[in-house]
Amino acid sequence: MKSAELLALLRRSESPTLDFKRQWYKNESTAPEGLERLRHEFVKDILSLANGNESVAAEDKHLVIGADDVLDAQGNRQTWHIADAITDLEIRNTVNPYCDPPIDDVRCEPVILDSKQLYVITLPASPHIHETTKRLKTPKAEYDPFTVFVRHSSGIEPASTKERVALLQLKRLRYTDLRNAPPAGMGAVAGASVGAMLLAMVAEEDPNNNLGPVKSGLYGGAVGALFGGFVGWQFNNGSVRTVWNQLPAYIRLFALLVITWAATFSGIGIKRLLERLSGLRR
Repeated sequence: MKSAELLALLRRSESPTLDFKRQWYKNESTAPEGLERLRHEFVKDILSLANGNESVAAEDKHLVIGADDVLDAQGNRQTWHIADAITDLEIRNTVNPYCDPPIDDVRCEPVILDSKQLYVITLPASPHIHETTKRLKTPKAEYDPFTVFVRHSSGIEPASTKERVALLQLKRLRYTDLRNAPPAGMGAVAGASVGAMLLAMVAEEDPNNNLGPVKSGLYGGAVGALFGGFVGWQFNNGSVRTVWNQLPAYIRLFALLVITWAATFSGIGIKRLLERLSGLRR
């Protein structure tokens, strides 16, 4: 991360996707019991960011170490130099003994800003919710095993059973969306291919065709791309996708045949209309 990107983060307020900490949890002057509570607080912070909440299920999360958690009256945030060498491996080794599933994807980058070294921890979006496997004793509270921390505007809270189920389903759906080809784009490509091929074939078989197979294929590709892109865009809507997935396989196959038939004849109709318009101009 570049210093300009860190500056942009520092100007933002804390949120379910962004947290700030003044210091790294390790402190040689802290008693062993106090150090353990600080470590557990750090574990809670990381797990709550990794889990997020339903509104930020598909977003990356950031924890900036070396910055105050409040903005001053001028909208600035005080920063501190972090001398410790914090690594991705150390973060995983600190957090993973306390959670299931483990945190596999985490990035920790040192960034120099005004001669101070800060660290930015990035947690990419994932399809998992992470629950604790051990009892956590933070400076303010204690938490039982099997707790799922989520972040809200009011702070970090244990998730209810209903919220855990909804969050897991949404994270898996959004994660799949991020890593799959966009439905609208794929629909446009598929529609253009099918439309161009079908109308070119029809043009070759039609002796009265004035446009020829090449122009007919281009028109068919354009119509198919528009139709396929629209269908893909509609399918990207969560409710449409849910209804589609609940349909029996034979119903979905029949629906695909109907859609293909409708797209083909719509393209043929548009092609013939263009042919008539071309004839009128002559």
